[in-house]
Amino acid sequence: LGVLASGGHTHLYWIRSAVDFEELGQTLDDAAGEAFDKIGQAINLPYPAGARIDELAKDGTATFDLPRPFTDNDNLDFSFSGLKTAAIKLAREKLETKRDIHNFCASLNEAIADTLTIKTERAARTRKPAAIWLAGGVAANSRIRQKLGELAASLGIPFLAPEKKHCQDNAAMIAYNGWEIARRGLAHKLDLEAIPRGARMPDDSRGVICLDSERP
Repeated sequence: LGVLASGGHTHLYWIRSAVDFEELGQTLDDAAGEAFDKIGQAINLPYPAGARIDELAKDGTATFDLPRPFTDNDNLDFSFSGLKTAAIKLAREKLETKRDIHNFCASLNEAIADTLTIKTERAARTRKPAAIWLAGGVAANSRIRQKLGELAASLGIPFLAPEKKHCQDNAAMIAYNGWEIARRGLAHKLDLEAIPRGARMPDDSRGVICLDSERP
């Protein structure tokens, strides 16, 4: 069971092999990393803010009440826009001291880690995976790693995640996946349209990220 958490995506995948994935849930609006960055901007943290929030959280306690968005339903999709709005509003109204900042960051870490864990556990109880796998830039977050690791342990299965130093630029990940595809003899013809910019395909193409469809 794969958990992808990054600045642009928060997805759950059922992974049969390196080239055979089934999407179980996807980002409906702000992704986890995007929420970290936008909330971090609201408290004057440099971009990207996720790593700094995680660092500040280590000296704080999760004392602020933040929502666990989109968890009161049975689906596996993610929505972090409500958390982003609530956290920014709270930051503007309640943060007065350095201690408040540390506690706020700990609370934000906890809210996002809880949300990812709730959805992952929901999928795991149904699918019975052999392991839980975490990847993407947000995979460097210590609380998310801890919570998903604890979930995997409670289910008696391994938790897999890259070293934190590898949770950065995705070029190496893309190259490795390309190698996995190529070594199976899979390839597109040279007349394939490459669409290297950022728009989502229509709703009937769930899970396919295309990019600017007006510019092949």
